[in-house]
Amino acid sequence: MAVIVEDTIEIVVSNPQLNNTVTVTNPASKNTINVSQGYTASVGIPGQGGSGTVTQIIAADGLTGGVITTSGTIGLEDTDVDPGSYTLANITVDSKGRITSASNGSGTGGTDVTTDQVINITNNDAAFSHMTTPIASGTSLQSILIDMLQKYTLSTISLNALNVSFEDENGSYPDPSLNASNIITREVGGGVRVFGFQQSLSDDTSVQDNSVSFFQNGTLVEGGFSDVAAFGTLSQFIDLSPGVSTNVFNLTAIDDGGESNETISSNNKTIRFRFKVKVGASPLEVSDSNFQSVYDNLSTIHDELQLETTIFTTCNPDTNNASNFTYIVYPTSFGSVINGQYVGVTEVLQGAQPVTGAFTDHGPFVVTNSFGAQIEYNFFRTNDPGAFADGVVLTINF
Repeated sequence: MAVIVEDTIEIVVSNPQLNNTVTVTNPASKNTINVSQGYTASVGIPGQGGSGTVTQIIAADGLTGGVITTSGTIGLEDTDVDPGSYTLANITVDSKGRITSASNGSGTGGTDVTTDQVINITNNDAAFSHMTTPIASGTSLQSILIDMLQKYTLSTISLNALNVSFEDENGSYPDPSLNASNIITREVGGGVRVFGFQQSLSDDTSVQDNSVSFFQNGTLVEGGFSDVAAFGTLSQFIDLSPGVSTNVFNLTAIDDGGESNETISSNNKTIRFRFKVKVGASPLEVSDSNFQSVYDNLSTIHDELQLETTIFTTCNPDTNNASNFTYIVYPTSFGSVINGQYVGVTEVLQGAQPVTGAFTDHGPFVVTNSFGAQIEYNFFRTNDPGAFADGVVLTINF
């Protein structure tokens, strides 16, 4: 049974079964059908397969598309907001959740609050040992937090240069000057005087006042130098005695900015003495009477201050001259006694070819070098003149 009340059709079915279907044909445009649970309602116009038709859609506020009666497109209206990213944005949102205006904000994202009184750090935990107490009134809380979370880093000290004077060959010492070389090499016999140093510290405020000390070969020379001054002058210069020795200098200071005092050390500067070794040519056959002349006037292809190390040198026209002998002049101390016999030069190679047998060792002779030092030298001389052609490479081992 169907009952029509104004625009509503109420259908009553006696003895209903599951999955019943109720169909209303030629409904009025405003008909409403109430269907109880378990029923399916089908509303349609005869000959159109029971399908319905939407007759009108009206785009609501904020949508585009107008009134659609057949087909069309509904979209969102543009706002006055420029698309993009905003920093610390100021925005306006309407009642429907749309952003209707946006602009960049100003500032740093918040006010950095400062303290209004002095803060004393009384906590003895190591985590606070690097912080300075008291903290002054008006200090930024942000800077306090950064300081609190930052691990303390020790200061560094650098030995930038030594203030030195090198002895002239006439025995005098000129005014000292700064030498920044990491390694200074001097010939045995040539004196060196050390007058002071140049330094730098990464943070002298974290270094104990006047705690800079000057060391030579690990032994304290003098302490109490300023940690602020760029230069330190020794109360008495160090006179390095000529000899085959190496002198290593460095600085230390006390960093007292952390939980406990820490000794910081600088880089090293080295002054060392070396013997001169010569390889070259001379028309003289060395003897007790002319060894000094051979030493002084040798036409050299190698003239270096060095230790007892391998030499690589290239011959020239002088070693190829039929009037000249080739010499290897070296300190007698380079050699050693093997099976009761002194051996200085152990091997000479011409390219890969051994030519040690082409030489005879002469000496030792006490040579006086340019600084007046008297040193025993041996003269390893070729048996024949003009022994090595121009461009030949010699390898010499001691």
